[in-house]
Amino acid sequence: MTEVARASGVEIEAALRVWQRANTARGKTPTEPRIARVREKLADPEALIMVARKENAVVAMALAEPGWEAADLCHLSMLFVDPDRWGTGIGRQLLDAVVEAAALQGRPRVQVWTGSANHRAKNLYLSAGFAPTGEVKRLAEGEEILHLVR
Repeated sequence: MTEVARASGVEIEAALRVWQRANTARGKTPTEPRIARVREKLADPEALIMVARKENAVVAMALAEPGWEAADLCHLSMLFVDPDRWGTGIGRQLLDAVVEAAALQGRPRVQVWTGSANHRAKNLYLSAGFAPTGEVKRLAEGEEILHLVR
């Protein structure tokens, strides 16, 4: 059985490892500066950090932050599932928990940016009721990202 809850302080490093493994599996091995930046974001006291646990091990992580554009908006910065668990429904379970927790914090609207070519992530967000806004950006390294809101 998978349990989803807010991350405890000791689970932050496990969440970071899930993020690293998932990115590496996608061919985007994180650099040391990027790892340091993510560790900093995970330490932010305003961050909403959720994890999915299976057999007492962290198998998925999500990081949500207050939205900059509006007080009722939550920005989902990260949602990553350990590659050994891809396709098991854990990502959807975690996403639903983040949306619920954000609403309880007074942020019923949730936004996310995801890669246009990241079909797994796009399908997850669309199946969870997120809708494209039509806003598209290109990252410095050339990747196109899409804005979705629920």
